[in-house]
Amino acid sequence: MQAKLLFFILLLSFHNPVSAQEKKTNREAECCVGEYSFKEFLSKTIKYPLSAQEDNLQGQVVIDFIVDQNGNLKDFIPVKQFNKQCTEYAIKALKASPTWLPKMENGKPVASKQSVIIYFKLRGADTQIDIEPKDGDIIIWGYGSTKEKALTGEAHPSATSKKQ
Repeated sequence: MQAKLLFFILLLSFHNPVSAQEKKTNREAECCVGEYSFKEFLSKTIKYPLSAQEDNLQGQVVIDFIVDQNGNLKDFIPVKQFNKQCTEYAIKALKASPTWLPKMENGKPVASKQSVIIYFKLRGADTQIDIEPKDGDIIIWGYGSTKEKALTGEAHPSATSKKQ
């Protein structure tokens, strides 16, 4: 009787309804260079339009896009924007970004919707934007009417916030 019970317990220990292979075949889409490098790429590629800087415009741009089953980015939709040219510059950079690893479902690549938030901020600006960026967010820095303050080093020293 004990031998049968031991055999039954041993048999149950090998039964796993979700195999290790199935666990590995599902994943979300991700940039092939990694999240931090993707953010760095965008922060260095996106330009702050001079006209927006001169008009002291700053704010947040949110863009939804599709990562297709081949990892290409397409169908860019501005969800939130404060300046048309800033949005256009952000989309242009997204179109030039590295290929992504597509979302995987049951071991097969599928298209998925992604979103990116980009902040355009002026160095030394006295005004705040709707939602302030946090460490690790994508920030595009401009000068606005406070160029002298930024050039003297009184403004934020880096192109992006540091990731903690």
